[in-house]
Amino acid sequence: MKKLLEKIKRKPDLIFYSVAGFVVVSFILTILIDGLNIFGVKNGMIQFLDIPYFWYHWYDIPFEIPIQWYILSLVLLVFAMNAGMALARDDNRVFSFWLLISLGLILMVVEDAGDVRHHLRFELENLTGEGPMGFFGTIWELLYFAVLGAVMAYAILGYRKVYWNDMKIRNYFLAGLIFYGIAVSSSWLGSAFHSEMDFELYTLAGEFIMTRMFVNGGVTEKAYELATANHEWFNFDFMDLVYEESLELLGAGSLLTAGVYFMKKYKKIPEQNNSSGEGDEAENL
Repeated sequence: MKKLLEKIKRKPDLIFYSVAGFVVVSFILTILIDGLNIFGVKNGMIQFLDIPYFWYHWYDIPFEIPIQWYILSLVLLVFAMNAGMALARDDNRVFSFWLLISLGLILMVVEDAGDVRHHLRFELENLTGEGPMGFFGTIWELLYFAVLGAVMAYAILGYRKVYWNDMKIRNYFLAGLIFYGIAVSSSWLGSAFHSEMDFELYTLAGEFIMTRMFVNGGVTEKAYELATANHEWFNFDFMDLVYEESLELLGAGSLLTAGVYFMKKYKKIPEQNNSSGEGDEAENL
């Protein structure tokens, strides 16, 4: 473990490479097991599971729980440490940047762990009912993301000098935000029209992919029939788990890599008299 940590300190890219490798391997296993029924695994799954799909279980535990939550927790810890180092140096610009990003990340972790926006949306829809009035639930989700996005956008644009001058930090940081941005946008669009039009884009997309990639007659057809009969949201969950969680995990890995890179570079910069609070040290990255 000590040697691994030393390697990561020397080359933080290993964090992202490991996460990306895990995502790729997970998808390959999904194709082999659920699409090709390698070694007849699907036959055994049908006998013992109501939802006989590898991806359905793997992308929940351990893919999201606990791996993604652990990585997000590490991201928050590293970001907080970066803010702490800047505070100790009286580097107000760097401190403010990492503090704001940490606050945005906390909202992301709470949302990912507790599905806050979904629960509140369902409560709103229970009050308003479906149809045109159910649109308030969709508006609530949009406002939730707008607040989260506003915190992040203010930090990204207002304090861009903190990370922009270093290519590694900038690229990993922006990649992480892009991955999460796509995941968040997809999550909203995936269920945004349920109350008004009684369909979900995630369900349509999931059914399209499942029936073309994972149903090719025989045992695969039987598995699909069993899964859809036992779980109403099965096709929706394919997009929610395989597609969305993969994006989020890549995003978390990118942000962690960016945070570790910043910590490594920032520690090497000599402390300066920064009583003006203009964050001169960040410009030396």
